[in-house]
Amino acid sequence: MAVRHHQIIVAVALGVAVGGPVPAGAQISGSGPIQVEAETIDYRPQERLALLTGNAVVVQGGTVLRSNVLRLTYRANSEEIERVQADQEVFFSRADQRVRGDAGVLDASSNTVTITGNVVVTQGRNVLQGQQLVYNTRTGASTMRGLDGRVRAVFFQSGN
Repeated sequence: MAVRHHQIIVAVALGVAVGGPVPAGAQISGSGPIQVEAETIDYRPQERLALLTGNAVVVQGGTVLRSNVLRLTYRANSEEIERVQADQEVFFSRADQRVRGDAGVLDASSNTVTITGNVVVTQGRNVLQGQQLVYNTRTGASTMRGLDGRVRAVFFQSGN
């Protein structure tokens, strides 16, 4: 069974000049083009929305945001991405860090990714579990809120 699979560069799909700079508000991590991939991409300019369904992925540099459905909202009168929202199971990865949760929101104006619901963060063998993770994509700072009021973690020291 052949799967219809479309891969585009957001800048091309939205009519932004290819090879031009990516607007600052469109960053999910650092700089460079943002690539999206999904089985279906439904662009609704009047709603300032791109709906990515079916194994949806947003990639910029080494940062990946993946879910079955992703909603990309654009700023008014602009092609700059304002928000990326995943209402179903979401995966976020960057360098050697992996995060999984029930839902997630990437907010370009605050440079944050918020993952909620049964959040599991792994970095190497280290594991952190909680209910909500807020991660700043510019500074790398993060805050984890706990399951049942507690954050659970297992950290391995070097050499162990």
